Amino acid sequence: MARRVGAVVLVWFWLPEHLLPTHAEQGSPKSAWLIESQATVESFCRRQHDWAEPMQYSIPTRKWNMYEKLRAKPKTVDFAPLIPGDPSTYAFKEEGPYLEMYGAARYCITKKKGGWDCLRHYEILLAGCVPYFLDLRSLPDATMVYFPKHLVRQLMHLPGVPSEDAVLDALKYRRLGASSLQSLACIAFC
Repeated sequence: MARRVGAVVLVWFWLPEHLLPTHAEQGSPKSAWLIESQATVESFCRRQHDWAEPMQYSIPTRKWNMYEKLRAKPKTVDFAPLIPGDPSTYAFKEEGPYLEMYGAARYCITKKKGGWDCLRHYEILLAGCVPYFLDLRSLPDATMVYFPKHLVRQLMHLPGVPSEDAVLDALKYRRLGASSLQSLACIAFC
């Protein structure tokens, strides 16, 4: 006799061993409830996909207002010295100096790491800096839907801003470092 637990019938554990499939048999017998459960899960997943709304990171209003003066400061460098993937440029232990570094720069190089959307991109904007995305063209349309991607693309293609190829070239040949990042525009165009 089967024992009922919710909608799932736990029969499998009470079957005599001679009725259980051997390792040579592929798969397991599909009962009606298993087939129905799989169909229900697939249907549920399809419905969730239709109903799902994109979510992403954000900066709280209180914090945005707290750094208003930082965003108003004049820019002193073209590119921030922090280079993603280069731990030698990760010199910050506190948020204040980290955001001030971004705030002094017009652009900051960033890229997809674990995923496209991350808090770092919003911290860059919080400081009044433009995130300069490497490989932005491969960003999926359904990702970072509320992030100002179109505006960032336009700002990355302003006259005098180095192309992505020039930036990648400078990074590849190590012509960019904490000291030489300040003159990236000159490296790209001089």
